[in-house]
Amino acid sequence: MTYEEEMDAGHSCMAQRNWPGAYHHFRNAHDLGHAVRSHHLAAHRAAVRVAARSGRPDRLLYQLVFLGVASLTSWNSDTTSATPAYPPNFAHTLGSANWELKLTRDRSH
Repeated sequence: MTYEEEMDAGHSCMAQRNWPGAYHHFRNAHDLGHAVRSHHLAAHRAAVRVAARSGRPDRLLYQLVFLGVASLTSWNSDTTSATPAYPPNFAHTLGSANWELKLTRDRSH
């Protein structure tokens, strides 16, 4: 799926109040849109909305922190560029690991 398709699927899940599904699609959109600052930040903002609506304060705090980090470290503002938004760094690596951890934990409940 493309970034746009993942975002659309996430919004569709939100409309159905399917919070785990929405979070999953926004996580995929995050990965696909990472190279474009506006896409990267939109995926984080969508995940913040899911976390707030699903009543998960842990996830909300996590997403707010990473939205702040992404806002400060995403340098590429050209939405048509295929170049990375910022060099790989520890925050990005940690963020990817935490997305996986959260999704795995959600499936076990």
